[in-house]
Amino acid sequence: MARESDAAEVEWKILTEVESGERTTQRSLSKKLNLALGAVNFHLKRMVRKGYIKMRAMPPNRAIYFVTPQGISRKVRLTYEYMVGTLAFYREARQRSKVLFESLKAQGANRIAFLGARDLAEICYLSLQESGLELAGIFDDSRAGEDFLGFPVRPEKELFDCPADRIVYTKQDWAGRDFYEDTPRIEFLF
Repeated sequence: MARESDAAEVEWKILTEVESGERTTQRSLSKKLNLALGAVNFHLKRMVRKGYIKMRAMPPNRAIYFVTPQGISRKVRLTYEYMVGTLAFYREARQRSKVLFESLKAQGANRIAFLGARDLAEICYLSLQESGLELAGIFDDSRAGEDFLGFPVRPEKELFDCPADRIVYTKQDWAGRDFYEDTPRIEFLF
């Protein structure tokens, strides 16, 4: 079953696309949002039923969609909820990373590596700079070879060759953390 936040994100994306003023069909939404045609159909029917979108039938077997005033209100509400959730996540990650780095410093750690080059790593980097600890490297297979925070991102296979005292799991792939769960030197924020 899809999470409520996933459905809200799809709703927001559909409202944004329909509101863009382009001629919007189920097929065009399916392609733009990378969703199955049946999923788009399901969400559109639900949004029409709730009054967020109006549908105008066009021959042959086509329909064009328009956002209603209720739909605009819904999009604003979804945007607000997303921002509130994002700020809450940012504050929580900043606090947890600050506490973690203080603890690691007290244990004698000096060099920290990040496993993951995404938003969480950026947040942790702010706390790391305040702690006086040094960033030893960033590892993420999906971004290997890129620069991130002014550091080259290296493949994960090089992780354990890194001279870091501790490695902080900064991927937001919560399911993938199981692979590293019992690995020495790895610390988890969440």
